[in-house]
Amino acid sequence: MLSENKTISSPRPIKRFCLLALLTGAVVGFLPMAQAQEIYRWVDAEGQVHFSQTPPNDASANVVQPRAPSATVSPNSLELKKFVEQRAKQREAEQMANDKQKKKAAADKEMCQKATARKTELEAKTARRLMVADEQQKLSAMTQEQFASRLKQTAELIEKHCH
Repeated sequence: MLSENKTISSPRPIKRFCLLALLTGAVVGFLPMAQAQEIYRWVDAEGQVHFSQTPPNDASANVVQPRAPSATVSPNSLELKKFVEQRAKQREAEQMANDKQKKKAAADKEMCQKATARKTELEAKTARRLMVADEQQKLSAMTQEQFASRLKQTAELIEKHCH
């Protein structure tokens, strides 16, 4: 036995919804047929062709049956499909080029930051305070020529990567 405050859900609203959806679909589906009217075609005395939903009073008219659109693929739809495919390929190529450009910009930014930091480090010190390793990995003081060369290389990197 159910108490008074409990309710039982009924399948009726679902059935009503389904019935309403079915009826709506039927009405919408038959709407074009309900609105279809006869179309009359006639040629007047001057040779002008006329189309109307009402036949003329003084001339004989032929009833024209409008043709439904073809379900086959038209040349225009093939051209459209080809265009869409070409545009998709073009967008993909543009995206790849954009990604490549972004990667290059990120690499340039990183190189710019490193070169700028290196230049700041070089400018803060003199050549005799910096050490370099020779071919046998022995450390020695950097010469003035080596210092000038490193500073020039760093400036070139900055010019190349810091736009």
